[in-house]
Amino acid sequence: MPFLTAPFLAALVEGSPAFEAYLPESEGPQGLEPTCAIYRRSCAPAIERRIAQGDVRAIAFHDDVRVGTLPLARVRTFGDPARLFFNVNSPEDVERAERAWPPPG
Repeated sequence: MPFLTAPFLAALVEGSPAFEAYLPESEGPQGLEPTCAIYRRSCAPAIERRIAQGDVRAIAFHDDVRVGTLPLARVRTFGDPARLFFNVNSPEDVERAERAWPPPG
């Protein structure tokens, strides 16, 4: 996620103390961005249980821990969520990211 910003990450950290998992809301299919989140070590047992049950979804354990979210409206104050959460997973993604660099502002 090359387009995350320090102010966005600071807001994520700032909102996280009362939760075991703290995720930003997104416009993605799950409505959350589980690969850009804060997870406390206390999530480990819940994650291990879900994996042992064969459920390897990134959000499988959320029902077992205290989860908080950074609201989408707040996420948008840091930029376009599609850009913020753009993932680089392939050479084509690298090319797209390079064409989009530098970020606006």
